[in-house]
Amino acid sequence: LSRSWKWKSTCRTNVSVTVGERPENPFEAIDPTKNSTPKEDEAAEDAPLGVSLRPLDEEARTALGLDDSEAGMIIQSVDRDSPLKELGITPGMVILDVNGKPLKSVKVLEDAIAKANSQNRDKILIAIRSGQQTRFVPVEITAKKTD
Repeated sequence: LSRSWKWKSTCRTNVSVTVGERPENPFEAIDPTKNSTPKEDEAAEDAPLGVSLRPLDEEARTALGLDDSEAGMIIQSVDRDSPLKELGITPGMVILDVNGKPLKSVKVLEDAIAKANSQNRDKILIAIRSGQQTRFVPVEITAKKTD
């Protein structure tokens, strides 16, 4: 992007500015696990809702445009019968928070589910990051009844 400004009638200069590059499809899911190898202490951990999660690493933060201060965990795998799978949530997406609390560990998710159950609620709200887009998704936490 180049612009020219005229400051005075006798002074003219060209200034080149690079604002940033827009991805071809900013809503495309970026798989932060593709070029990222978890460290030994960052192995995926089984979590409620039929997923395994691992902490965000620097490569994933960069790919998703997240600051160092933002919490979240990468979805490493999703079970076939997970309520998240039914919602289109796939490995590589990141859960940023649960019911408004930053997801810093699997325990935060477990505590949110326990609290919802104790209040007789059947859903929790999670913030999911996919590509450069964050969406909020209500997730069913009660077991499905089969007749």
